Amino acid sequence: MNALARALRHYHFDGDGCPDEDRPPVRLVGASVVNPGAMPAGMEEAYEEVCARTGVDPGPEGWALWNTWGDGELKVTLVVSAVETTEGLFENWTRGRALDPVSPLPSRIALVRAGRTGPMTFSPRGAKRTGPGGRPLPWTLAFGPSRVHRRIAARRGAAW
Repeated sequence: MNALARALRHYHFDGDGCPDEDRPPVRLVGASVVNPGAMPAGMEEAYEEVCARTGVDPGPEGWALWNTWGDGELKVTLVVSAVETTEGLFENWTRGRALDPVSPLPSRIALVRAGRTGPMTFSPRGAKRTGPGGRPLPWTLAFGPSRVHRRIAARRGAAW
């Protein structure tokens, strides 16, 4: 019964990993959507300027900017054409559901950039890992995320 209730509360969209997508998830710290009709709050540049700075051509559908981690905790931004997937993520995140999209098909990835592109809407995971303004919380600076997560898991009696 609980599984059915969770499934009903889940807002389904293309790329959410349900039910038969077997691509691995992309762990996001946050995301944003830029398009000619609307820009994220706090982004002062025009759509064409953001596209030029990011390194993609301005298209009528816009772009989704997925902020994630690469190898060795490297901060990266995936510029993808999966705008509808990102909007589905936002629907789930506003409901407090920590959901990650599946890896986009290579044809949907326009660019991978080093660093984060903002402003962004933080995922529930991203909000937990960062403090105000997206800065790391003081305890993650001192210990690093993996040591912190091991300590939390040990306190809860879980294996890491």
